[in-house]
Amino acid sequence: MIKAVLFFSLALAAGSSHAQDCNFYQSESDNCANGCGACFNPNGRSTSNGYDVVMCPSGESYGYYCNPEGGSFACMDWTFGSARMKQQEETFNQRMRDEGKAAGDVWFGVGTFGTTEDAMQGLGNCYRLKVRDTNCGNLEGGALLEREIIAQSINTGHDVANIQFDLQMGNGGTGAFNNCAGSSWSMFPGQFIESIWGAQYGGCSYRDSSEGSPSCDDLPELPQDSSAMSAQGDNLVDLCKYSFDKRVRLGSSNPTIVDMARVECPAELVELTQIKRSDDPKTFEITEANRPGPYQNNPVIEPCRCSCGSNECTYCLTRMMDCRKPSAGFIDNLQTNLLEDGMKVVQPCTSDGYTRIDNKCGCLTLDLIELVLAKGSSNGQDCNFYHSELDNYANGCGACFNPNCRSTSNGYDVVMCPSVQRDTNCGNLLEREIIAQSINAGHDVVNILFDLQMGKVE
Repeated sequence: MIKAVLFFSLALAAGSSHAQDCNFYQSESDNCANGCGACFNPNGRSTSNGYDVVMCPSGESYGYYCNPEGGSFACMDWTFGSARMKQQEETFNQRMRDEGKAAGDVWFGVGTFGTTEDAMQGLGNCYRLKVRDTNCGNLEGGALLEREIIAQSINTGHDVANIQFDLQMGNGGTGAFNNCAGSSWSMFPGQFIESIWGAQYGGCSYRDSSEGSPSCDDLPELPQDSSAMSAQGDNLVDLCKYSFDKRVRLGSSNPTIVDMARVECPAELVELTQIKRSDDPKTFEITEANRPGPYQNNPVIEPCRCSCGSNECTYCLTRMMDCRKPSAGFIDNLQTNLLEDGMKVVQPCTSDGYTRIDNKCGCLTLDLIELVLAKGSSNGQDCNFYHSELDNYANGCGACFNPNCRSTSNGYDVVMCPSVQRDTNCGNLLEREIIAQSINAGHDVVNILFDLQMGKVE
């Protein structure tokens, strides 16, 4: 997919500089002046508390515009059963015991819960899940998992239907997007082939090679940049086997979510993702008011449909691991009024899967800001015309691509564009307008963007 996105090439040492605060951007460019007023997440996390935070290593764009193909990735410590995830689970479970609120220990996770009941399609929401092994003939016939799960939804996808949680686990399947293997910049080494990684949707079906192939034993243990994962004590083979051991995956089938509700996101889980909703419920327990519609009013819940002959996965706990920066890492998918300060966008990782990427800023551009301008009525005398309408273009309009373009002079009358919210010096209309039909969906295609099928573009 080709995206027409303007960004600023900051003169930074790729991946080597620790960003201490939002002013780091200002020290390298005038684009983020005035307290980084154009930044979406100016109080985001810097290096602290065991999390190493660096600038985007891809050398093209920085902050939350870091290239999702080779620059920014999903974090491997988001994976079910990672060493850091277990540590955060235990901290939370002990806190609940100390506060007398414990209703049984929980596991943590992240993934996708697609829902039309939420203004941000569930992004940033946490859900508590009660899960059973799937018994197609009897919902209650499947054994309950050892613990309930509190999982945060940080992704979207057209392949994740409503009332299905897609949990990140070791080799859970890449789905529609694969940043895990097969390219020189992928997280893990080697080819992306079925004999190693299993099915595109679901990954491998066997825990170890004694049961069949492909299995967890066929996977590469460590990323191409292996130091961070080794230091954490994780490896992909063990993470894959852990998901079998805890029965969050059942070979080629999926467990059933027999009850669920939105809950408050625990601080211990948010520490991993760095996104927190401002409208969270004030409970960690399943309550009727916070259940999704299909789980309210004592409904008849079916066993996981796609484990029982259906093509859709309602009531299922499915699995994924695509290694790609999730939807909640793209600010176009988020609404600042629903998010807490400093935790407005997921903080992704570099290709090692553990080192975080600074995402306080990205320096908004004319492609991303709706200018409030009188259409066709004002003569632009200089670049400060924009500044009169927006504070984002302060300090001599340093963020403008063409700040010294011609104003009215020498017989040429220059006005603001009368039909679209762009200066006439910023682009030309095509020869014809286009009528196009939308027949696809994708979390990388954000609002007010049309992804047009065409011949190969070099």
